[in-house]
Amino acid sequence: MRHGRGLLIGLFFTVVGAALMYLTLAGRMPGTLNVAAESPAPVSTVPQTVVDLQQSVVRSAEVVGKSVVNIDVTATVQGRRMPFPFPPGHPQEAHGEGSGVIISEDGWILTNDHVVRGASQIDVTMSDGRKFKGTVKGADAVSDLALVKVDATGLPASNLGDSDALPVGSFVIAVGNPLGFDQTVTMGVLSGRGREIPEPGKEFRNLLQTDAAINPGNSGGPLADLEGRVIGINTAIIPRAQGMGFAIPINHARDIMTQLRASGRVIRPFVGIAMQEVDEEVAAYLRLPRVEGVLVLRSIDGGPAARAGIVRGDVVVEIDGKPVNEVIRFQETIRAKKVGDSVTLKVWGQGRFRTVTLKLAEMP
Repeated sequence: MRHGRGLLIGLFFTVVGAALMYLTLAGRMPGTLNVAAESPAPVSTVPQTVVDLQQSVVRSAEVVGKSVVNIDVTATVQGRRMPFPFPPGHPQEAHGEGSGVIISEDGWILTNDHVVRGASQIDVTMSDGRKFKGTVKGADAVSDLALVKVDATGLPASNLGDSDALPVGSFVIAVGNPLGFDQTVTMGVLSGRGREIPEPGKEFRNLLQTDAAINPGNSGGPLADLEGRVIGINTAIIPRAQGMGFAIPINHARDIMTQLRASGRVIRPFVGIAMQEVDEEVAAYLRLPRVEGVLVLRSIDGGPAARAGIVRGDVVVEIDGKPVNEVIRFQETIRAKKVGDSVTLKVWGQGRFRTVTLKLAEMP
């Protein structure tokens, strides 16, 4: 009897132990919640530096994107003229689009002149979908910049940065509305600075170069750093190349838009000569004592230089006592002055040096 009772007690504890083990393995221990077993969290294999870069790009796009607008332009153009005896073509409506960036919360928008030139109607769409009618308040074909005004307040103005401070190789983003795709963000680097693109009637000098994708419709939109600060206004590409876009430095655009906002136009000092650098062949032909200066290719009739006696074939070697050997340096020196200022030039012509003083006029 005693042995039978011990056998029953042993069997009881064996059954209880087995039940407890089952409950433990099934996650059903008494006093616990019925929670399904969780899979272990995946371990990220992306380096933290890449994650940080991605987050910087996202933040920058969010910050600057709020101030980027879509600009739809309607213009009236003359229809194609057919040969005689057909009548002249009738005026037709043409449509185009570009981008812009809000520079003040009371509705001032910076864009490219070529985006709004000739517009009879401008429709501006904000990043939040609101639409406004826009008016061109100032435009400058030479710099390819323009100011558009919409009747609104409390708009998200952009943060303008310092285009001279960002090192070449820094990451940048371009934001705009290329080919009708709103709020498109592309990323690249600041590929170079001080670039020049020959374009008749334009001063495309000291441009920023980037490999961030810029397409038709991006014109007038911002090039920004990873802090969301606007460092340039996207303005041009080279179609036959890949990854070569150009932006007007915001430090240059600041001066232009200040003048446009004040008077609707840009007042530039004007000498009235077309120039090129002097090389060894030119110096030898003109019997210059050494290779220096800029060669006058044309002296515009009635301009300050022509009135001062400067003619085609003269060489300007100094301006206000400082040597000048590059066209861009000559132009930068003149641009730093005001209409009405006097400048003194040292000029080589007809085998001798002479000093010429002239008064700067306003560029027509």
